[in-house]
Amino acid sequence: MFWNQKIFIIVISSVLFLMTNGTASEQVKPHDTIESLRQKVNFLLSEQRFVEAQRNTQLWLSLLEQKFGLDSKENFPVLIIMGNIHSLLNDAENAYDYYLKSFTVAKKHFGMESAEMESARLNFTFYLPLSSKGSEVPASFSRRYIEIFGNETKGPRVRKLGKLKWPDAAKKTLRGGSIVVKVWVDLSGSVTAAKAMFGDKMFAENAEQSMMATKYYPATREGQPVASIAYARVKFGLR
Repeated sequence: MFWNQKIFIIVISSVLFLMTNGTASEQVKPHDTIESLRQKVNFLLSEQRFVEAQRNTQLWLSLLEQKFGLDSKENFPVLIIMGNIHSLLNDAENAYDYYLKSFTVAKKHFGMESAEMESARLNFTFYLPLSSKGSEVPASFSRRYIEIFGNETKGPRVRKLGKLKWPDAAKKTLRGGSIVVKVWVDLSGSVTAAKAMFGDKMFAENAEQSMMATKYYPATREGQPVASIAYARVKFGLR
């Protein structure tokens, strides 16, 4: 067998290289606009030119901050992009910082239960493990995370992972991938529903089935079990 049947889980409870400073050639140019930089970043990302994308996204964000303010809602999608790019550049420190900023803006302008907040959490769950594998979550991140989301509820935590079955199409093409699944966990720690939200659609159904069979230690509030929502990154990796 060369299928690595391993699930990497990051639980985010709902009650739960910046490169160097810009040189002259990296400053906003007179012909740069918010729209032109957006288009350029999208092109660079499609070409996987992440270092250039990071620099131009920083310029894009600078223009937005100049026009709308430091914590405006217009900055929100760009903050997520910056977090994702730093993750792809193996820069966990700055990735954590930009995801925290995206959480803060989402909370202020859209609300804790908004689609924007969920989008920020999905991107955080999917991308950050790329740069933080084997490293501990910084204490500064944990403190700021608690300030945003509160600390009334703890968990849930994975107790036993469900069996991961590979899609036949992936076996034939020797293809791996990852997907983020949203799970609803009841008072007993059982998963009552699972929905693939973000990632490679080829693995969606199998990832959902695996998470439905996963058992959790339930989330707790003041020592008592409570129902909760969590996000799990399911990875189908090749050995």
